[in-house]
Amino acid sequence: MNADQYLFEIDLSNDWDSKAEVSLRMHSKATSSSVDDPIPVLMRGSFFAGAPNDNNIYLYGGTTSFVNTTFPDFQWPGSQQYVLWSYNTVQQKWTKYDRQTVSSDAPNRPNAGSWAGAPDQGYSFYFNGQIDQGSSKERKYPDSTSFAMDGMIAIDLNNQTARNLSTQGVTEGSGRTRGGMVYLPNVGRYGLMVQIGGMSTSLESNMDNNIFRLVRRPSEQWT
Repeated sequence: MNADQYLFEIDLSNDWDSKAEVSLRMHSKATSSSVDDPIPVLMRGSFFAGAPNDNNIYLYGGTTSFVNTTFPDFQWPGSQQYVLWSYNTVQQKWTKYDRQTVSSDAPNRPNAGSWAGAPDQGYSFYFNGQIDQGSSKERKYPDSTSFAMDGMIAIDLNNQTARNLSTQGVTEGSGRTRGGMVYLPNVGRYGLMVQIGGMSTSLESNMDNNIFRLVRRPSEQWT
C-alpha cells in the first residue's frame, strides 16, 4: 500500500464497459503552480463537486494512513490550517483555503464522518466524524486515540465558507463515525439529506435503528 499522488479521471460522457479496458486520465497532485504546500495525501475524507458553473472539485477532511511510513511519497500529518482544498479541472490547479476564512466554527480536519454533496445548490455536508493521529498534530503517532466530533459542517462551495450545525438532537451528544449520507434533490424545494447508520461513541445511544432527514432551508431541522 503506497501513497497515491494522482487523481484519476473517467469521462462519463462516453459509454464504457467495466469488463473491458477503461480509459483513464491521470492528474499528478504534485504538479501545481497555485500552492506552495504539498497537496495532502489522505484517506477517509470527502470529495465534492462544485455547482454546475463551477469547474472545481473539493477535498475536505481526511486523515493520514500509517500503514507504511517508509514509502518515498509518505507525508506526515501537516497543519490543520488548510482543511479545504479545491482542484480546478480546467486549469488543473489546486487552491487551499485557510480555516479561519472558511469558518472559525470548523477548525478541525475531521475524518471517518458521513458526507454528501448537493451540487445543484453548490453545497456539501459533513456529519460528525473524528480526529486522530493522522488528522490532528495534537495527537502524535503512534498514539491511536481518536475523538469523535459533534456537529455537521455545511460548506457553501459558492464562496468556500462553512457553518457548524448542531446535531445534538440527533446524536444526543454522542459523536458518530462511519455512517452514510445521501442527498435527495427532488424532495421539496431544497431537497433532503438522509443520514443513516454508523458507530456511536456511547453504548446508550438509540440512533442505530433510525433514519434522520435534514431540510437544508429554511428550517435546517432534523426530523
